Amino acid sequence: MYTIQNKNTIQTLAIIITSLVISTVASQSISTAFGASADVGFQDGLSDCQSGTSNAINGHSNAGHHSAAYMEAYNRGLTSCNNSAAGGSNSGNSNAGVTSTSSASSDWALTVKLIQTQFGTSSATVNLNGPFGYHDSQTTPTGPSPSVTFTVPGSQIPDGSKFQICVSSSIASTVFPNCEFFMHGSSDEVATMKIPG
Repeated sequence: MYTIQNKNTIQTLAIIITSLVISTVASQSISTAFGASADVGFQDGLSDCQSGTSNAINGHSNAGHHSAAYMEAYNRGLTSCNNSAAGGSNSGNSNAGVTSTSSASSDWALTVKLIQTQFGTSSATVNLNGPFGYHDSQTTPTGPSPSVTFTVPGSQIPDGSKFQICVSSSIASTVFPNCEFFMHGSSDEVATMKIPG
């Protein structure tokens, strides 16, 4: 009888210890996975800042659908290098360009001019995504010289921050929109984006 109770106690302790070990290993794995994502995000942000392109962030298989942890780290990487050469136009991109147009203020205006309207496309949606979870969207008819203008809070997309513009015009392009990254300088900006078919 005494032996059976000891055996049950030992089995119970073994189960508790095994559960604790598994729980600890699982939480470390999750922590490492999120840490790795953040590390990759920071390195990608630093790389894109130094090169003045969006090659690193767009080089992943899930481009445009990164986790919040990745984007937070990416934005920290972007701002860490303070590369003034990365501002202005998005080099190597034939579909888009950014130019400064007026004096700086806390809030600024972003005008997105739309080009290459596809036959049968009646409207286009422009989405603006900022580094701190900021999002704004506008839809415009694709008549002659279509464009939209956003009034952007300076606290949401401050000077030297990278932002994303995505344009869609149909069900297919809603799933696969035309997206480009830009670096905000210190004044109002104008971007030119192609309307996807």
